Amino acid sequence: MELKIFVDRLKEGSIEKLEGEVPPDFLEVGDQDLKCTSPVKLKGQAYIATDHLLIQLHIETKISMPCSICNGPTEIKINIPDFTQVEPLSEIRSSIFDYTDLVREDILLSLPQFIECHEGKCPERDLIKNYLKKEEKAKKPASEEAVHFPFSDL
Repeated sequence: MELKIFVDRLKEGSIEKLEGEVPPDFLEVGDQDLKCTSPVKLKGQAYIATDHLLIQLHIETKISMPCSICNGPTEIKINIPDFTQVEPLSEIRSSIFDYTDLVREDILLSLPQFIECHEGKCPERDLIKNYLKKEEKAKKPASEEAVHFPFSDL
């Protein structure tokens, strides 16, 4: 499946159904630790509204990236349920609109900054727990304990 829309076919008010799978190598990620491990599944539609091309997609794939704790490979599911792109027809130079870069960019932007293997329970977390910030119990500051409300008796 190519990620291209023939705009001329949509000018009469028709809707193009977009459904299929794209091989994972289209992401072209130069990082050896970041890999797309399954085909990118796309499902949606494209149509013209007034003088704009609208693309609405549901995107799914799986990405492997290193765990933030142990640096081991961890696979996560990427689910983008509401990808929407609006392009003015005046900015589309030919009758073919290629949205490959838009899908690639949205997938890469939806990656989490930090990920942990074993669903957030990395076995090596105990080795680094001394270096992590400890959660403090919420206690009231001394200034809140002695608050005076001068107009409370009115």
